Amino acid sequence: MTHAGPSEFRVEQRHYRGLYLNREVHESSKIYLYFTAAFIAKIFLSAMTPLSSDFLANVSFTEFSWRNVLASGFYAPWYGVMKSITSLWALLPMEHPSLNSSIGFWYVTPNVSIMTLLMMQKAPLLIFDAATALVIGRIVATHRSPHLAQQAVLLWLINPYVTLTTEMFGTWDIVSAFFLLVAVWMFAKGRFLESGVSLGLGIAAKMYPLLALPIFLMFLTREKVKSTLRFAVGTLGTYSIVGALPMILGAGHRGSVETLAELAYVGGNVWGYTLNSTAVYTVGISVLVVASILFTLGFFVLWEPRRTSILEAVLCLYLLVFAFSYWETQFLLNLLPLLTIYYFVAERRNPPFFAYVSSALAFVLLDFGYYYASWGHSFFFIPNYNQVFQHYSNLLLFIRQWPIGGGDVSTLLTSPVRSIFVAVSLYYSAWIFLRNTDKQLLRRILGGAFVN
Repeated sequence: MTHAGPSEFRVEQRHYRGLYLNREVHESSKIYLYFTAAFIAKIFLSAMTPLSSDFLANVSFTEFSWRNVLASGFYAPWYGVMKSITSLWALLPMEHPSLNSSIGFWYVTPNVSIMTLLMMQKAPLLIFDAATALVIGRIVATHRSPHLAQQAVLLWLINPYVTLTTEMFGTWDIVSAFFLLVAVWMFAKGRFLESGVSLGLGIAAKMYPLLALPIFLMFLTREKVKSTLRFAVGTLGTYSIVGALPMILGAGHRGSVETLAELAYVGGNVWGYTLNSTAVYTVGISVLVVASILFTLGFFVLWEPRRTSILEAVLCLYLLVFAFSYWETQFLLNLLPLLTIYYFVAERRNPPFFAYVSSALAFVLLDFGYYYASWGHSFFFIPNYNQVFQHYSNLLLFIRQWPIGGGDVSTLLTSPVRSIFVAVSLYYSAWIFLRNTDKQLLRRILGGAFVN
């Protein structure tokens, strides 16, 4: 019997290492190909879907004066961005038709100039979508592995909920979601000033990141006073300059009133209502209030004091709040980046992820298909460019108006989907909370009855 010598062993070792590296390169190439295909699809859908109420509202402000834009209240920063993009479009060497005659509620004139403008106006949404994917990949790569990071980025890019709400509906919740994600990331790294600045930008873009502020404050009680001051300066200073100041300059006293009114609107959505009027399944507001109080007490008493667990704490609270509060379909985008990261960085994969995303997607399809895009003028915001799209948009309109049991199809379908969504959200929130609690203390509190 002969044995391989050291040189033969090294040759064989290099051979297997080469095979492994070739396989890694091949898998990475496939994933990057998927990235490219997914992003090209997003770009294509962005150009094809101008007829959504949110996007058309943005377009309507582009021909107003800057004073009127600044006086538009809470949405002034975003309207300002859209107006600036329109001004750049006006400098391009092409024909510039009147926007009022080319695009509005609910019509669009498809020509090269208008389609170029639509792509330019949706470009920020594409950029923030891609930036969110990159931050997700960076966080997963840091906590797990580059291979899982690639999977996380791909999962984000191919998620139909993200594409429907961002590129097709044209809502800028992706902007607030991105800055909330960065705020959580920076806080976990101990960079409190950067975290505060990012949270302030998120609140200026849309008020919903404000819901996470109590979690940040509770974590700051375990940090040094200097860290708290840096976070406070970053948050208040950034929001004052980017969010509140343009409204006050543009509308004077009314700008201050607009800021307070938007805060009241967010509070009303979260605390004033539990479900929209079409839902049969109803839960009293006291359930959300009691659940939030219990979460706060449980956090102070049971949550293990780890700065890196802030992502889980924010996600846990968001799941709880959105389970019971009134919200529009696209608002769930604020928690989806956190949910995607947690799916990959948790010690074991959490099966509710796909159930949650599926129920959220069902809401989008019901909301967008039966309400926003079902007036006979478009098929999921794609204008009736030809008879095919006209046929499908008429079909949506017919289904929406089909009476069933005194209501319509959307009413019938929304109720069970909402019930499933609430159940999955509560299970997911409880699952995360229990994974971050002091198990011994919890056993003593519950007497060992519910904790193994």
